[in-house]
Amino acid sequence: MMTKLLSIIISLCCAPAFIQAQCPAERDGKSLVISWQYTVCQSMNPCNRCRMTPKEVKTAYEKLQSALAKLDIEVILDEQTEAQEGDHILINDKALENLLGGNLVKRQCASCPSADGETKEYNALELDGTVYEIIPAALIIRAGLLAASELFAAKSSMPCGTKTPCQGCPSQ
Repeated sequence: MMTKLLSIIISLCCAPAFIQAQCPAERDGKSLVISWQYTVCQSMNPCNRCRMTPKEVKTAYEKLQSALAKLDIEVILDEQTEAQEGDHILINDKALENLLGGNLVKRQCASCPSADGETKEYNALELDGTVYEIIPAALIIRAGLLAASELFAAKSSMPCGTKTPCQGCPSQ
């Protein structure tokens, strides 16, 4: 995983000049949308997760915005309150946990009741044997870089998904 992340970072650092020289039209209009779905905390004394998660998401957004601007990728933060399934982060419509190879774990927060006074349920991230109640900016950035790398993936021109026709492709 670290090797893949390192290669993505190197690609993102070295790619701007290459992309600009080789295919400037290819990079136009690219965007990375971070959809942060959450329920607003109703507690007068919110837990650490409710206090820190907005800071982590905004820090990741700002760092991705700064780094990806060099590649002409617009980073958009779309905050959606009153999520039905607990808090969740999607990057270009892909779940953060899927981008990172982790899982969501449902948790109960006794400190922060829901609007109806019941115990609030939220999502934590389980990744490599560690459960993150507060998703660190570094993990959001990692997922953002993985999603950004997909913006530059070669697009196939054949129905089978390759650049050249194969036996299964309809004749042209």
